[in-house]
Amino acid sequence: MSERYQRWMEDMFVDQADMFEAIVAGANDDPESAAFFKTIVRRFGASDRGTLEFGCGNGRWAEILAGASAFYVGVDLSQALLSKALHRKVPNAFFIHADFFAIPSEFAPVGIANIVRCFTSLGYFPKQEEARFFANCRSLVGDGMLLIDSFNGDWFRKNGDLKRNRVLASGTEFHETYLHDPERDCVKSTWRYSGGASEDCVIDFELECYSPRSAEKMLTAAGWQTVARFSEYRLDSECATIGPDCERMILVCNPR
Repeated sequence: MSERYQRWMEDMFVDQADMFEAIVAGANDDPESAAFFKTIVRRFGASDRGTLEFGCGNGRWAEILAGASAFYVGVDLSQALLSKALHRKVPNAFFIHADFFAIPSEFAPVGIANIVRCFTSLGYFPKQEEARFFANCRSLVGDGMLLIDSFNGDWFRKNGDLKRNRVLASGTEFHETYLHDPERDCVKSTWRYSGGASEDCVIDFELECYSPRSAEKMLTAAGWQTVARFSEYRLDSECATIGPDCERMILVCNPR
């Protein structure tokens, strides 16, 4: 993984791990999201086998995913966030500190049927690394499922930019800015923390711009077939196609 990607990842998930945890606080309290994951595993995966989550962070979905399957394995590169995940003490949940691009050469959990990589994690890394990652995921799963999500590149091509602001429980202001660069067809992104007890912090990074079509094409080449599409982590958001009015795209795949 390039130095440029390692730098922003350390800023976001290591140096500012407490801020990241504050951003996702309460995510697993949403009953619609909980019902979504449980139903998806039963419908497209195998609830009697394990679920592997890449980029598990502080383990915010560990309890729900462990409850939807025989066991749960969370993988993350941030030891700071994994230490928070371990404090949750989720039954049948295990956590691994690793670069998830290292599969299956460095680790290959057995008994895995369901692979989850969620919350706009597609697009952070070069496309050639992503393609290799999904091919390696296919080698881990015999007859299970893969769930990924991403910003919808077609939404950015239509709307240009996205800005969001909110105040975290600590009193820190969290500002997100995502600007589409039409020349490079990428999304230039900035997270900024200001106020509160911490010093101001700015994290700049870029996202690869995936349309639903380009994402599915990459997955197909890696040995996956898209079997369901959603625009949110809600069961009633399922759609036949994901259009440019949907900010997010969630793809559920089975092996080809």
